[in-house]
Amino acid sequence: MSCKVEVKLKVDNEATLCRAIESLGYNYNRAAEGQTLMTQNAYAKAQAEIVLADNNGSNSMASLGFKRQNDGFFSLVGDFHGVRGIDGGLSQSAFTRSINNQYAKLRLQETLAEMNFAITSEEEVENKVKVEATGPNGKVIEGIIDDGQLTMESLNFHGQGCEETMTELATKVGEVQKVEYTDDMAPQVPHVNQVGQEG
Repeated sequence: MSCKVEVKLKVDNEATLCRAIESLGYNYNRAAEGQTLMTQNAYAKAQAEIVLADNNGSNSMASLGFKRQNDGFFSLVGDFHGVRGIDGGLSQSAFTRSINNQYAKLRLQETLAEMNFAITSEEEVENKVKVEATGPNGKVIEGIIDDGQLTMESLNFHGQGCEETMTELATKVGEVQKVEYTDDMAPQVPHVNQVGQEG
């Protein structure tokens, strides 16, 4: 273990978001390029690029959607009450966590594949997704996905190549929040004595 990176997920890829929604068993309608759809609810409506749909594919029960914000990221919009008719009573927090985790998993798979890594194991533990991937020269990366946060750690490689690989992977998936190094990777800082002079 040489380099550990904490990443805040950026939900900015519309195609990956649609795949995440579909892979969780939800139907949706997607707006044509440059257009928006309206979520449907008696009390609140919102514009969105992606709107959830009931099982027959219509928007009659759709009260939730995903809208691209000014910063380029998607956020959940609409009235959550309507989604209970789609998913049989899933709570808002559980719904949001499932979307975030599935999106992160798919985005991580895509990014790892671009970097010639393949996921070799995957398991779900206490609402978190743990993945392990192997890449060129047997490099192994472990990732833990938890509701929009991703922690990745190099398991068997270190040095400059480790830092470059982990930073590239992290910035493609989201925004780097924290980088930790083990002793073999820690940046070298000159020793400073108590009076502020290098020793």
